[in-house]
Amino acid sequence: RFPRRDSAPSARAAPHRSPAPPRRGSRPPRPPSEMAPFRTLLLLALAIALVAAASAAAPLHRARPLRAPISPRWRARPFRAPGSILGSSDVANGADLSKKVSALESKLASADAEKTSVDAAKAAEAARIAVEEAEKAKQEAIKAAKAFKEAEAEAKAAAAKVDEVIRDIQREGGFSESDEAANLEAGVPDTVDVSHSVTQEVLSGLTVALATIPSSVAYASIANLPPLVGVWSSVVVGFVAPLLGVRAGVVSGAASVVAVPLGQLVAAHGTGIVVPVIAMAAIVEGAFGFLKLGKLVDLVSPAVMAGFLNGLGLLLIKSQLKVFTKATAPVPALAIAAFSAAVVKLFPRVSKKVPAPLVAAATATILGKALALPLKTLAMAAGGNAFSGGLAVLPKLAAMPTLSLSVLKIITFPAISIAIIAALETLLAARVVDEAEMKALGPDEATVTDPDRACIANAGGNLASAALGGFGGCGLIPQTVLNLQSGGRGVLSSVACAVSMAAFVVALAPIVGQVTLPALAGIMLTVGVSTVQWAGSKDLFLLAFKNKAAIPGALGLGVATGLCFGVDMAAGIILGIAVERAARALLNVKKPAVPVSLAGH
Repeated sequence: RFPRRDSAPSARAAPHRSPAPPRRGSRPPRPPSEMAPFRTLLLLALAIALVAAASAAAPLHRARPLRAPISPRWRARPFRAPGSILGSSDVANGADLSKKVSALESKLASADAEKTSVDAAKAAEAARIAVEEAEKAKQEAIKAAKAFKEAEAEAKAAAAKVDEVIRDIQREGGFSESDEAANLEAGVPDTVDVSHSVTQEVLSGLTVALATIPSSVAYASIANLPPLVGVWSSVVVGFVAPLLGVRAGVVSGAASVVAVPLGQLVAAHGTGIVVPVIAMAAIVEGAFGFLKLGKLVDLVSPAVMAGFLNGLGLLLIKSQLKVFTKATAPVPALAIAAFSAAVVKLFPRVSKKVPAPLVAAATATILGKALALPLKTLAMAAGGNAFSGGLAVLPKLAAMPTLSLSVLKIITFPAISIAIIAALETLLAARVVDEAEMKALGPDEATVTDPDRACIANAGGNLASAALGGFGGCGLIPQTVLNLQSGGRGVLSSVACAVSMAAFVVALAPIVGQVTLPALAGIMLTVGVSTVQWAGSKDLFLLAFKNKAAIPGALGLGVATGLCFGVDMAAGIILGIAVERAARALLNVKKPAVPVSLAGH
């Protein structure tokens, strides 16, 4: 029973609540339907009918068993339909799926095989490149080993030559390597027979004197002075300088580095200019020593030294041309000069015990006399009784000319130039003795030259030479080497050389006067040609085109060569050093490159 809608509410009914106001935008509530009870009953009846129908159909499927899930290994087995549930279409789809899976697996396998083949190809290419690199490294190693063997052979040959020179010096000096080793084992210092040492020193000085006389006479001719002035210059300088303390073993005397610039000065102002310019040069050179400036010789680089030698050699060659241009018979003079030069070059192959220049002067003179050639001799060039012999040929004190401002202007710069090159040549000759002694005795026992004392000693020799009318000199590198090879190692050998030259001039002056000028010219031409650094200059200029570090040296060599030959030797050396230093600063060259042919300068 349902109450009527218009009936009054009972007392038990809940108090009436006014409906909540509808929300904004929401739909209004629907009124309750009158058919709701009947719909409920209808749905209940329909559910009961469905349950009954389902229970009637249940026996048809009760006998069908449940199947277990398919095993994971089913994928590896041939595809089969699971009972009667799958149809023929399902079986076909399964077969297709299996084929697709197999095709996909084969594609993956082929892709893996292709990738493996690509990796193998890359590995083979890398192996081939590695083999090529290894072959290149092998070739480089072979070249390096060959170069090392060549360098080792050259080093052994050089060491053998050094040992041979040392043995010669030791043998000529009166002791051998076995004696020295025995003394070292016994713990006592080396002992040398004093009498034999003195004899060897005197004989060495005698040998060097025979080689120095021809060159001294030739240098006097270059300086436009009488021939015997050159001999007495060598005698005085060679006697005084060793006693004042120049390096023991150095032979001093008249030199081309002094004669060449002096010859130009004498040709312009006469022989009266010789004494003041040599005296001032001696004072300047002594000032170098007292002011401790001897070490400045280290500023002269190998390139600048080569330029100085180039200029000097060219000037020597130029100075001998007058012998042929002023000769009465130029062709015979050239022939005798060529013969003399050939003897100087070839005679050392026959024997080194007799100086080659002495043999050349004697044989060339004899040949000219034998052929009755019209050649000028030293006695004819000097005139008078210059080569009469006896005490009349001894030097006399020179009269010091009056010094005026005009004379000082003339001699100042040439005197400074002669002082610089004389000091430089003396220190280079001393360095030759230092190196020879270091090779023979070792760095611990060898003595080193005091450059300041050497400059003072040579200055004293030049001052004494100027007082006696000579043109001074300096340390002579060729004569110093000859002295060492002959066994001379001390001051006695240098003094003996000077005394022997004086004796020769006093006793054998008439014989010396018969030496022909072309014979001496041939000797000096060989000296000039050998002085020029042909190979070293060429190598340095070629290296400058390849290596920037060689450009400063090439510039310094060129400037020094041109100025020493055409202007002044001292100016060439100083400006050559300045140009090389400036080029090194501009090109930022810290260590200049020097070819092997110039490394020894």
